[in-house]
Amino acid sequence: MNKQNSVKVNILKRMLGRKMVVIKDYVKNEYYYGNVDSVIDESNVNVRNASGELEKVSIFDLRSPSQEYS
Repeated sequence: MNKQNSVKVNILKRMLGRKMVVIKDYVKNEYYYGNVDSVIDESNVNVRNASGELEKVSIFDLRSPSQEYS
């Protein structure tokens, strides 16, 4: 892992344990809330869903909880 990727991974580690919105389908506006469990690489994290299962999620499908997702 080069230095740039290492920096990205360290930034993602700040999200560990946080509740996030995971977008499943942008067109249908389908999403769920999950907790970030671990960082896989600079583009993916493991998120624990409501059933307690881990899912590999792209960072581009994550959003901070807001009024838009309620």
